[in-house]
Amino acid sequence: MAMMIIGIIMVPTLQLYNLYLKDKKRLETISAMDVVQAALGKYVATNGRYPVPADPSIAMNDTGSGQSVATPIATACTATITDVCFTATNSVDTLADVDILSDNVYIGDVPFATLGIPYQAAIDGYGYKLKYAVTANLTAAGTFNNTWGAIEVLNDQRNVTLPASPSVFSGARGHYVIMSHGPDARGA
Repeated sequence: MAMMIIGIIMVPTLQLYNLYLKDKKRLETISAMDVVQAALGKYVATNGRYPVPADPSIAMNDTGSGQSVATPIATACTATITDVCFTATNSVDTLADVDILSDNVYIGDVPFATLGIPYQAAIDGYGYKLKYAVTANLTAAGTFNNTWGAIEVLNDQRNVTLPASPSVFSGARGHYVIMSHGPDARGA
């Protein structure tokens, strides 16, 4: 009888603990994203442009780890690319060049070393590296314009949606996006 009572008490307690752990990881992820966002804001204020993403294929503590890569980036994104790449998919024309073609977006890791933040600040609550996508035109001081952005964020219904950081969006077009791939590293 005592074991049954203990079991009845333990089930909801374990469920509450699991919910607590999930919420803790979500809050750690949000906190890491906030640190990166603040560092990006300082970087733009100092340099007049955003940094290019870091190369995800460089291991921690290897030369170049967390450093913004040199442009131009010549690799188009595919499912098997592990380097910094570019895409125009789900991006829009910034109207900077008035060519009516989607402008490139660079995708890679958060350049934590370039931003002057610790490596752990670029890790989500699940232990995975945060990804960083940025409008290519905004990574050079000569083409930076605060009203431009080529990133569109789509929801599950493929409709444009605004992330929680509207300050980096001009209308529905984003300057950059910081992404966590979630608990199994397969999201975003």
